[in-house]
Amino acid sequence: MRIAINALTIREGGGLVALEKLLSEFIRLKPEYEYYLIASKALPRLHCLEHKTVHRCHFVWAERNFPMITLWYLAVLPAWLQRKRIDVLFSQTSYLPPLIGLKRAALLVQDATYFCRNPAWYPRLSTLDRVKFGLRRLWVHRSVAIADEVTVQTQALANLISGCIPSATDRIKVIPHGPGYLDKPCPRQIGRLQPSDIFEIVYVAFYRDHKNFATLIEAVKLLRSRGIPVRLHLTLDRSKPEVINLERQIDQLGVSDWIINHGQLSRSAVSELYENSHVFVFPSICESFGFPQVEAMAFGLPIIAADTPVNREVCGSAAAFFAPDNAELLALLIQRYYNHPEELSMASRRSAQRAAHFDWTKAGGETLGWMTNGRAAH
Repeated sequence: MRIAINALTIREGGGLVALEKLLSEFIRLKPEYEYYLIASKALPRLHCLEHKTVHRCHFVWAERNFPMITLWYLAVLPAWLQRKRIDVLFSQTSYLPPLIGLKRAALLVQDATYFCRNPAWYPRLSTLDRVKFGLRRLWVHRSVAIADEVTVQTQALANLISGCIPSATDRIKVIPHGPGYLDKPCPRQIGRLQPSDIFEIVYVAFYRDHKNFATLIEAVKLLRSRGIPVRLHLTLDRSKPEVINLERQIDQLGVSDWIINHGQLSRSAVSELYENSHVFVFPSICESFGFPQVEAMAFGLPIIAADTPVNREVCGSAAAFFAPDNAELLALLIQRYYNHPEELSMASRRSAQRAAHFDWTKAGGETLGWMTNGRAAH
């Protein structure tokens, strides 16, 4: 069997993690299959790409702009799939060729923003950006409508998609993914706080409007005004204009001494950040899954998350939740963990227990089976 994996626009974040882990499991389960990976030349070096059955394919010109990528999806990709005699197209970009004539097409939807109704960040977009987003959303909805199988990581996202495209309901399968970039959980005990200790808070995320940094930063300001010695750690790319603007806002709020932006980090550095923190906060309001939540739980970090259906589904009883726009409640939850170390330890144990529910082996087998024959691969 020949499987084409469309990862043309994937370079970082959760999409890259899912690509690496799922492809590794596909190769382990079905080493006799041929895998044609459509990816950017900027894709980081991954061990799974060295396997003899993986053929890396580049279409550099298609990455230049929206018109070029549209042409690629409309004409070039369908012709290329036929020429290579591909049996299954598995797209991890949320897009399929709009006029599809394939043997079998499967879609992994990892971006919930195209299905969220009335997102708070939408009015802040310029008119041009609204038009672009609207066109992309129409394309994603069309892709879901024509796919033979649709895979999502949470039931909450499945419900959102079904609400937008009812005809897709019976073709959607919920397959939770594994513990982020980790192969398995590696929890550790959080040490008892000393009076002189700073309470280390971490939020691992790229900048997006729906990541809700404003609420978290306001909570830090509230905590410091009450004498709680907190320090927030971020992992934002300092070269991005939106990050530069956020750092300017942090300065204006007078909290820059208590917020450290480490920039983009390697996986080993992210692991070290998790290991040296006391609490993981996840204020994001529109997610398909949220790998950092699962990674943090895998390290035994207590979780405080925005109260959304996806976050509740992923974290279960392991997390404490706050209304996404309520910085006061977020500050109170962090303060409670600081003042009650026994509750911090209990929350750490709950996180480690919850992390055990996420397994890449199971996710890979179910994904490969669902997109090829409708049942799990073994």
